Amino acid sequence: MWRIASKLLWAFEFAEPRDPKTGEAMHLNPEAYNPGVLQAPLPFKVSIKPRSEAHVATILREHEGSLEFLSQYS
Repeated sequence: MWRIASKLLWAFEFAEPRDPKTGEAMHLNPEAYNPGVLQAPLPFKVSIKPRSEAHVATILREHEGSLEFLSQYS
């Protein structure tokens, strides 16, 4: 789990989305959870963008390598 989270944080910027009309950040509600015993966060909007073109190139290169490796199993 740590490895997945660290790779996502390395590759992408996560931020509150911006209101298209005003350009202001649309703040998240930290208390927006389903009620009850099995709590889970309610759906929310988030802005996810690659950190740079170099990050995009690395992601695409690694993806191609993964496809080549996995092709032996198809």
